[in-house]
Amino acid sequence: MTEKQGVRDFLTTLANKEVRIGDDDSLLATKLLDSLKVAELIVFLEDHYQVTFDSDELTPDNLDTINAIAGLLERKGVS
Repeated sequence: MTEKQGVRDFLTTLANKEVRIGDDDSLLATKLLDSLKVAELIVFLEDHYQVTFDSDELTPDNLDTINAIAGLLERKGVS
């Protein structure tokens, strides 16, 4: 499973419904993520992909789209 699919599956679980969103669509603007769900997403990413994020990496630019999250994971060495 790709990182993008893993994130999409987690968002589906978090939303309790099928998530249909493009890789570059804003998760914040579409209201799929709020502040609490962002925290849950971060915990999922760290646990599932065995990474630790620095506070300066946890920005909207890195967490607002599926592509941005995949890029962040790639920079952390997840492939």
